[in-house]
Amino acid sequence: MFTLTATDIHGILHKSRIRRLTQLEAFRLQGVPDEYFYRVADICSDTQLYKQIGNAVTVPVVKAIGEKIMFIEESERV
Repeated sequence: MFTLTATDIHGILHKSRIRRLTQLEAFRLQGVPDEYFYRVADICSDTQLYKQIGNAVTVPVVKAIGEKIMFIEESERV
């Protein structure tokens, strides 16, 4: 069994240093189209943008997990 955990570090390793993700990068990682980011970026602070996307569910990841579960379930039936 696996447990997913979250940390306070929101960055990527770049040239041996951790670089904080930009708000746009965070939105893209969540699968949100750029046009939606630009709509809310005009009316929200940087902190609000990070909070909004941090509370989002990553649809591509959830989809991949669901597909893997279905594959395992189907292979066990055989």
